Amino acid sequence: MVRPDRARIGGNLNRGDHVEVDETWIGGALRRTARSDTDKTLVIGAVEVLQWKPKRDVTVAPRNRLYAGRLRMEVLHDRDSTSLCRFVEAAVEPQALVITSDCPGYTTLTQRGYQHRVVAGGGEPEVTEDYLSMVRLVFLNLKSWLSGTHHGVSPKHLQAYLNEFAFRFNRRLAPFSAFRSLLGIGASAESPTYEDLYSGRWRHPRIGD
Repeated sequence: MVRPDRARIGGNLNRGDHVEVDETWIGGALRRTARSDTDKTLVIGAVEVLQWKPKRDVTVAPRNRLYAGRLRMEVLHDRDSTSLCRFVEAAVEPQALVITSDCPGYTTLTQRGYQHRVVAGGGEPEVTEDYLSMVRLVFLNLKSWLSGTHHGVSPKHLQAYLNEFAFRFNRRLAPFSAFRSLLGIGASAESPTYEDLYSGRWRHPRIGD
């Protein structure tokens, strides 16, 4: 469910639009240690936050003028600068306004060509204030979908489920287009064999592949 030539998000944003980037934990119980080791799997997400543009014949504006655009998600092994910035560079167009937590791993985004705004919160996943509310809402929907529909997934195949969730999310307003896109991707993309999939040799498509 990943289009091989998919574009980076955040291009041609209007004034007030931006991209929220944050991380969350998926899976088992968290073990509190000095090094923050965890049984959970770290997931990073980037979502466009767009301003609602009223039509000429609309006299009453909605209470919430913001809505989510396109989404990108990926499994991460750590939260260092290399991993976090690699994802942002692969997922988001340069020059976009990127909103993140104050995690130190994002500090070089300005030098990498992005407009970077920081939300104070100790750098912990899922700590949000004025910004990051949209990506946090996406994470909540993701967790509800994983637990309610699939009743949990293994870390080995979590990326495949993130790809499916992003595919459905990005086409939620055009179901017929989603079906047509899926047929086109399935006819052209490489698929794994059963042995490759369950032996671990197959690598699920990730951002930047």
